[in-house]
Amino acid sequence: MSVGQRRLLFGIVAVLVVATGVLVVQPPGLNDIWPFPETTPMTYYFVASILLAGGASIAWCLYANEPGALVGVGVDGVTIFMPMTAFVLIAGISRGDSALTISAVGAAAVAVSGAVLAWWARQFPIRDTRPTPLIARASMGLFAVLLVPAGIALVAGTSFLPWPVTDDLSVVVGLFFLGAAAYFAYGVARPIIGNAFGQLLGFLAYDLVLIVPFLVRLPTIQPEFRTSLYIYIAVLIYSGLVALVVAIGWGGFRQGGLARTELSTGV
Repeated sequence: MSVGQRRLLFGIVAVLVVATGVLVVQPPGLNDIWPFPETTPMTYYFVASILLAGGASIAWCLYANEPGALVGVGVDGVTIFMPMTAFVLIAGISRGDSALTISAVGAAAVAVSGAVLAWWARQFPIRDTRPTPLIARASMGLFAVLLVPAGIALVAGTSFLPWPVTDDLSVVVGLFFLGAAAYFAYGVARPIIGNAFGQLLGFLAYDLVLIVPFLVRLPTIQPEFRTSLYIYIAVLIYSGLVALVVAIGWGGFRQGGLARTELSTGV
């Protein structure tokens, strides 16, 4: 990976982190530039968690000098944003909504970028070829299996989320779920820790963005959302613990640090 390519990827990480901050802070005027009306604060937090997860996965690949692990990130982007392009474009044209039409262009750009990233990254072998720990592989397989029907249900308009969403946003969240399912399925299909750790670190970032807003909502949550909120919090805690166990028990951060040292010294 060349210096220019690393800088470009670091730039993408920086953009994702800044966008995450904006969606978490939710400054005045955000609703004016956001293409979907009636977006609740929790939906902004959810999208922020997805963006930070992507940034964390890319950042890990750069830190650990594992560009081959970026294939999964690219697959995730294509799976989410290719169908989202079609959905947003059709909705924008049918409603005469220029904001949605412009958003479709942005979604298409991300989908193409994901495809290019996956194609480019496939040339690099994974450096850390230790097998993915069983707990991580089983967890990723479980998440992949559960996220597919969950994503399809949301796309079809059946929401089980612990916060209210419009029909449009139900589709958007559902596509994010399907993208995550594809990412985890790729991790199961390629069960080596150099590939899996970036995925787990991304899930940890996702957890960290959502856990506090969810816990804050617990005392005042409406009865119809209470059960789904409990389930969602349990999933966040479990996935976060799995990521930490693998990071600590299998030396993910240490191995990444060693790889980074080799990169800087030219070894």
